[in-house]
Amino acid sequence: MDMKERTPEAHFGQNEMRPYPRGFVYCRSFQKVPDGYVQGPISGLYVAPDARVQFAGCGDISVTVVGICVTTRDNLVDSACFLLDALKKGDGEFFDAEGELCGRYVIFAKKGERIWILNDAAAMRSVFYRDDLSAVASHASIIASSGEVCDLPFKYGFPGNGTPYADVWLLTANTLIELPAGKVIRYWPRGAIRDVEVGVAARFVMDAAVASLRHVARNRTVRLSLTAGMDSRTMLAVCKSSGIEFEAYTYGNGKDTEIDRLFASHLASMLGLVHTVVPTTPAKGRLEQLLSRATYASHHWSAVGPLQEYFRDPDAIAVSANLLEIGRCFYLSKNDSLPQPVTARGMRELYSTRVKRAVRESYGLEKFNSRAEKYFEKFLLVSQFNSARGIVDPYDQFYWEHRMSAWHGLNMLERDFYAQAFIPFNSRSVWEKLLGVPMEQRKKADVFNEMIRMADIPSLPFNPDRWPM
Repeated sequence: MDMKERTPEAHFGQNEMRPYPRGFVYCRSFQKVPDGYVQGPISGLYVAPDARVQFAGCGDISVTVVGICVTTRDNLVDSACFLLDALKKGDGEFFDAEGELCGRYVIFAKKGERIWILNDAAAMRSVFYRDDLSAVASHASIIASSGEVCDLPFKYGFPGNGTPYADVWLLTANTLIELPAGKVIRYWPRGAIRDVEVGVAARFVMDAAVASLRHVARNRTVRLSLTAGMDSRTMLAVCKSSGIEFEAYTYGNGKDTEIDRLFASHLASMLGLVHTVVPTTPAKGRLEQLLSRATYASHHWSAVGPLQEYFRDPDAIAVSANLLEIGRCFYLSKNDSLPQPVTARGMRELYSTRVKRAVRESYGLEKFNSRAEKYFEKFLLVSQFNSARGIVDPYDQFYWEHRMSAWHGLNMLERDFYAQAFIPFNSRSVWEKLLGVPMEQRKKADVFNEMIRMADIPSLPFNPDRWPM
């Protein structure tokens, strides 16, 4: 068996920043790759010099993993070897093994002439592909044939699996690219989701998240993004339970983040944690240029430069927990009368609740609705979205596969400029456990409240209207 891991090249500072950090390009025929990218372990794959790469091969079977990928078990294993051993046994065994992994990564699984390209459980490692699947990349603009972009306004993700580039599409969670067949295939869910009691789910999720965080934290600095919200508090519970050394930070200097900053500082002091407030400032110069090339959606550009100064180490771990909304009915917990996202129109109506009406009216309501629905029609067809009916609630699935893939995955592209982004909950085994909890208990976030209690985190309100109260 051939095994190897390439240690990423360390660099930092605006003068040393390169385009498309931690990225990759895979192309079946020659394509211009970003400056500084190097040949990967398989033909056609090029990776950024700061990308972490694991490879294992045996005969005509190989697995390449680009990004941070660890097991949710206590024992640390080489992810590429773990997946290779499973793939040699069969495709089902491969998917079982992948479901136990956690992180932000893309996998290239080769078996004979067939190659599968798939990303982590919630598509936090964005994967984009050309119309004809002749090229796949970590950033849309790398493989776009034209610099022209669509003027359709969007928020919390571009509609469907589309991008502003006409010939570039997003690979959404729970689907993979198969080559040379040239098609996108859904590979999850693979069976019924079992019912789970709150206590059992809380214990499983805590143990899995703690194990994966300990693996990633080895020989690395860990910094937790801390706010007044429930997701952040749950992540704090995991960090505290893991026994690792970590610090907390909250970014922002405006009125909109004032409560988060004050609350996080207070909570950190109660636990004896170092807490830093990182003020923001507009991205300018080379940093702004590189960010605009890396992503077509701005999330926290104003924080990237200051966070570079705060982290000071591009291999440090930036821990966050935004994905936890997958486990607690994001859409239905707010409004039980929302349109069901099982048709293009239903998806567009649900999606539109997040795009301000004034923005849609300025663009033209009829024009906006028509164009957005076309992207959702494509998404329904390509992702085989409705093949999961009767197994996964469509609201949960839509939040997971569209909102997280199309919005939060792109946010991670900004984090690449200052640290290694890591969400210890991002494992398919974790999401299946959380989705198995009864709906009413999920709406009340009983699992997360139990995890916070398990870690002896001080009992303080979530997202209070003012602080101190």
